[in-house]
Amino acid sequence: MANALRQLKLEDFSGGLNLNRSQFTLAPNESPAMLNVEFSTGGIRTRRGWERWGDDVPVADWNPRTAFLHERSSGQDSLLIANGSDNKLYWSSNGEFAALKADSVDAVCSAGVHVADYAAWGDTVFIARGNEDVLAWDGVSVQADDFSAVPDATNWSPDYLAPVSSSSMVRANFVASHGGRVWVASTFEENGEFFPHRVRWSHPNQPGAWRKDDFIDILVGGGPITGIVPMADHLLVFKASSIFAIYGYDGESQQLVNVSWTKGARNRQLIAKSETACYFMSFADGVYSITDSQRPQEVSASLRPLVASDFFNKFAGDNQWLGWLGKRLWWAVPFSFDESADDASAVFVLDPQVAGGSWTVFEAAGGGGLGPFAQGAYSQASIGLLGCLRSHPGVVRVEASEDALDVLGDVAVPFESSYTTRWLDAGYTDLKKRWKRPTFVARGFDVGYKFRVAVRRDFEDAIVRRFEVVVDPEGDGARYGSGVVYGGGAVYSGSVGFGSRLEKGSSLGTMASTQLRIEGAPGISWGLSSVVFKYRSRRLT
Repeated sequence: MANALRQLKLEDFSGGLNLNRSQFTLAPNESPAMLNVEFSTGGIRTRRGWERWGDDVPVADWNPRTAFLHERSSGQDSLLIANGSDNKLYWSSNGEFAALKADSVDAVCSAGVHVADYAAWGDTVFIARGNEDVLAWDGVSVQADDFSAVPDATNWSPDYLAPVSSSSMVRANFVASHGGRVWVASTFEENGEFFPHRVRWSHPNQPGAWRKDDFIDILVGGGPITGIVPMADHLLVFKASSIFAIYGYDGESQQLVNVSWTKGARNRQLIAKSETACYFMSFADGVYSITDSQRPQEVSASLRPLVASDFFNKFAGDNQWLGWLGKRLWWAVPFSFDESADDASAVFVLDPQVAGGSWTVFEAAGGGGLGPFAQGAYSQASIGLLGCLRSHPGVVRVEASEDALDVLGDVAVPFESSYTTRWLDAGYTDLKKRWKRPTFVARGFDVGYKFRVAVRRDFEDAIVRRFEVVVDPEGDGARYGSGVVYGGGAVYSGSVGFGSRLEKGSSLGTMASTQLRIEGAPGISWGLSSVVFKYRSRRLT
C-alpha cells in the first residue's frame, strides 16, 4: 500500500564526517557536518571537556612548535615544549613551567621550524637542537654528560668493542632511538658543515660513541630530510615529497628501500606515530598512514574537499600539527570560512578503531586552536592527554571532564556541539512523503538536558521547521544494558550507569527528502543512540 506507515532508522553513526560535496555519495552512517561530538558505544555524544593544565609558560612571545611527554621508570611524567619565538625549551612535571637550562644558561635550539626533536632512551631523552650540542635530559634537568663533545678528527670511535668516547653525539635536526642505537639525520659535523641528506647511527647501546663511516646519504628523492621515525624493523626517513626505509643496523647489512616517490612530509610537525602506524600529512594531498612496510594509504579521503578548499590554508604548513593522543589521531589545521586563518584553529580527529577509520572535528570554546600535541608516551596515565593552546601561553588537558565546558583560563566556557544527518529520502528521491514525529533514542545522563532540531527539506539549505527535545534526567526511561549483578556486586553484563530514553520530536512536514541538524545547548552534554523516522508516501500516479 502506497500510503502505509513506514519506518526508517538512523542507528549507525560510525561513518563519521564526510565532506564530499555530493550528498548522494554519503554512506548511510556518514554525516556532512558535525562539531564537538564523538563516537561512543551505540551512537554519538558531546565530546568531553578540556581544561588548562598548569600555569602560564613564562614566555614573552608564545609560539610552541613541538611538545614531548617523558615517562620515567619512577612513574614521574614531565612535559617539554620547544617555543619558536625565542627558540628555547620549557619544561614542567607539576604544572609550574621553567626554561630548560644547560650549564646554567637557557638552552637555545636551531633545528628548523620544529625547533627541537626528541628520542627517549630509558630514563633519558636526547634533544637534537640543530647546530647546537645534543642534550641528555632526565625529565628534570640536563645531565652532566650532555654530549657537548661533538665527534671530530680526534674522538670518532672506530672500534665497536672499544669505544673511545662516551659523551659525544653528532649535532642534527632530527634524532630517534631504534634497534639499540641512536640515529640522527640532517647533521652538522666536525666544523659545522651541514649535511641535509645524511643519516647517522651510533654504536650498539653506546649513544655517546660514533664511527666516522657509519652514515648514509640519501641524495635521491629531492629536498632535505624532514624527519625520521622508527617503525618495527626499519627506520622511516621523510623528505617533502618522498619517503624511504632503512633496514639493517650497520653499513654491511643495511638496505635502503623507497616507500614513496610522490608523498612526504614538509616538516617534523606533520608526522605522528601510534603504537602500530606512522601518520603524516602530505602537502596538498591529505593525511596518510604507513603500517609496517606498506605503501602509504590515505586516511583522509572523506576530508578531500577540506584540503582542496580555500577555507583550509594549505600554505600555512608551518602551523599544522599531527599528534597521537588517546589512541586517536589529532590534526590541527588553519581553517576558517572567511579564509583568514593562518594558525591552527580546528582539530580534525581520526579514530582508526571505528568503522575502519572515522573523522570528527573539534574546536575549543571561543574558537581557539590547539597544537602541538605532547608526543613520546602512549599511556599518558598520570599527566593526561596534553596539547598546547595557540592563543595563550598554556597547555590543555583534553578529555578532562564529562562536562561540555572548556576551562582554558580561570573561567569555564561552554562550547557548541552539533550533528547533521545525511539527506533521507527512503530510497525515493522525488516521491513526496508525510514525515511524522521522529523518535529520538537519547542517551541518559545524571542531569536532564535538551537539544534543538532544525529541519531542512528537498536538498535546500533553508530551515523549514525548528523544535526542541527535552530529555529528563536518567531514571526509569528505556534503560538498556542494565546488567545482572551476581555475588559480590560485580556487574558481568552491560553497565548499570548507562541508559537511554525515548523522546518524541515534532512532525517534520511533507517533503520528498529531509535532513536534520541536531544542536546541543552550549555547555550541556547530550547523546544519541538512534533516530527513528516514520513517514507515509503519497500515492504514485
